[in-house]
Amino acid sequence: MAELLRGYLQAVGKHRLIFPLTLPGKAARAFRAGANLAPDRAVGRRTWEDFLAARVSSPSDSNQWDSLTLRQGDRSAPTSRSR
Repeated sequence: MAELLRGYLQAVGKHRLIFPLTLPGKAARAFRAGANLAPDRAVGRRTWEDFLAARVSSPSDSNQWDSLTLRQGDRSAPTSRSR
């Protein structure tokens, strides 16, 4: 996961500290082992680097990247306590 994040940060020209965090439990252990992947059914040909290059190079998509990042103090972000 850290490798994917580093690729994203490099593609968008940002520098952030990456803090390693290992989640406990059986489900997290299964994800780390790759149980959610299906390598025998890998039908796609597009790499993460190809995806980033296409997304970052397109100026019309730049706002979509910003919407993925919640900024501290952003009051418009959805919360679990909606009224």
